[in-house]
Amino acid sequence: EEKYDVASKMFEAGGPARPVEGAIANYDMQKIGLYIMKVCCRRKVPAWHVDAVRLAKTDRQKLAIKIADTYLHAQRPEISVDIYERFLAGDPALKPITAAVKGYCLWRLALSYSEQKTKLDVSIEYYKRLYAKKYAGLPWTPDAIMCLGVLIYNITQDPHQSMDHYKYVFMKYPNHREAERALYFYALEAVELKNKSLAEQSCKKFLRRYPQGDSGWRKHIEKVLHNEVPKLRANKKGKK
Repeated sequence: EEKYDVASKMFEAGGPARPVEGAIANYDMQKIGLYIMKVCCRRKVPAWHVDAVRLAKTDRQKLAIKIADTYLHAQRPEISVDIYERFLAGDPALKPITAAVKGYCLWRLALSYSEQKTKLDVSIEYYKRLYAKKYAGLPWTPDAIMCLGVLIYNITQDPHQSMDHYKYVFMKYPNHREAERALYFYALEAVELKNKSLAEQSCKKFLRRYPQGDSGWRKHIEKVLHNEVPKLRANKKGKK
């Protein structure tokens, strides 16, 4: 209900989470989750995605999304999964379920499974489903594809498997907030591949596209272009 002051007092009154015997890892995640929720309350920021709630068709859908997102923020993905799955399964109590809401639940399900660490293959599968044409215009599709690229790279440490996902984001959604990060990662991974022509092209593209960048990424790319790219051997063919 967005009664942040009341929620903050309840969090403080409840105190820290208590560890369950033999489950210290879960205890640590609960502490992180409670901290995140306290921060949300202090800043008066909802724990759910406001646009997703706005696009939901019924009050029951809105409530379900709020609950699932809150559990995900609180580091309880095993609970959020059950709610998002109900949307994808077409639960009669949640109908009518639009493509926008399904796309949102795909993204959050993928994120929930990646948070559980043991089901990364399931997470990747859900992320990839957001490449479908019906989800292309959703505001969270670029976020999801960016997450996919990062997840795959973290698992494989292989730029060949992640770079196409970054490229999809900065080429198809150039005005999205994730486009800058996608091009930044793409340029760095081109350097990692020791592909001199691609690395040079990508770094220069980044500097042209974000001439006023203030994230620190621009300065890093400038250093990479001047210090690291010249050391790479020229290659006859490279990834485009």
